Amino acid sequence: MVSVLNQHMQSLAEAGTLDKLLSAVGDAEVVMIGEATHGTHEFYSSRAEISKRLIQEKGFAIIAVEGDWPNVYQVHRYVQGRTKNVSSEQVLKIFKQFPTWMWGNTVVRDFMTWLKDYNAALAPIDKISFYGMDLYSMHSSIDAIIQYLKTVDPEAAKNARKRYDCLDSGQFDSDTEATFTFDKTCQDNLVKVLRDLQQRELNYLQKDGVTAEDEYFSSLQNARLVKDGEAYYRSQLEDNTLSWNVRDTHMFKTVLDIKSFKEKQNPQRPAKIILWAHNSHLGDARATGRALHGKINVGQLVKEHFGDRSFNIGYTTYTGTVTAAPKWGGKAEYKSIVPARNDSYEYLFHQLKHSDHLLILKNNDEVKRNFENNRYLERAIGVVYRPQTEMRSHYLYADLPKQFDAVLHFDVTHALEPLTRISTMPKGEAPETYPFGV
Repeated sequence: MVSVLNQHMQSLAEAGTLDKLLSAVGDAEVVMIGEATHGTHEFYSSRAEISKRLIQEKGFAIIAVEGDWPNVYQVHRYVQGRTKNVSSEQVLKIFKQFPTWMWGNTVVRDFMTWLKDYNAALAPIDKISFYGMDLYSMHSSIDAIIQYLKTVDPEAAKNARKRYDCLDSGQFDSDTEATFTFDKTCQDNLVKVLRDLQQRELNYLQKDGVTAEDEYFSSLQNARLVKDGEAYYRSQLEDNTLSWNVRDTHMFKTVLDIKSFKEKQNPQRPAKIILWAHNSHLGDARATGRALHGKINVGQLVKEHFGDRSFNIGYTTYTGTVTAAPKWGGKAEYKSIVPARNDSYEYLFHQLKHSDHLLILKNNDEVKRNFENNRYLERAIGVVYRPQTEMRSHYLYADLPKQFDAVLHFDVTHALEPLTRISTMPKGEAPETYPFGV
């Protein structure tokens, strides 16, 4: 395997390596860029650089990340130039709940600044968008919906507030689980708010322009998030696999909603979108041990829907440091990553001639043939890292050539630099990635 891989890998130190990656992306409309941890500098910085090139050279105009819609929408407003007299670091202070460092870090801060500067020269319809696709922010989304309706339809704001009151008894305890009182009447109320928004689109968009359309679309997405968030918390009380599937299906549908909205705004071109999330969400679940338990993910759903019009990139590391917490809600720490097990992909890549390299797997028949009879583990570190129980907590079996179209390996990685290490929990909200860690 080492001999074969040495013939096909490209050193990241060589000029032109990322050119080969962009060539392999081809005409894809959805490019998924993963990460093996939620706290590695090299993963974030490499992902940002690839995204810049996709924007500049391939016409991508949307980034959707594993973050909640209302908070990430503040980033969107900033990069679109709608937020005045604030810095990118000040905007990122919106991420107060655990884990703050996922988006409140120096790499995202610098990338936001680049996006804002890049957008400054573009017409409103062409500006790069930055959205969230996760569903943990039910209460924040409700607040955003009410604030929007107050500006366009005060009476509808009062009605929405009454309908959402049925969720006020629900709270979240990160030491145990979501504790909500679920009933059919409440679920119907959540759907009614969404339907009312949809039915009054023409009334709410009497103001012409991209900004008005964007603000209306944001309210729709918040309403969808509340509806799906309720289903997510309800499913947690029933089945861990079901709740995972509810979450990833919501993220996938958000991707479809964003593409549809952008293509409606600008029918002249396909809305090309970049996804940022953990490997666990963006690698095709059908190629992992999770499929045995009935779990699906964003990567699988994108591949099934878009086929060759999609491309996914995974990341791996052998050892180094990572920003993670020792437990849910804990303070961000720089933690040492245990060297990878010798039956893992990470250990296999550690033995190659170049420590940091790119391996393109799509249409690479020789590599695929050699992997067919070799089964390896793959490591996944989320916001919590437990090196003392690594095998149970952080490894799964995967068929890498079927899971990803390309993999970037950084042999020794370094911890992401957070803007703050302390998290606060808004009333009733769950930590990002709860309870899976990724």
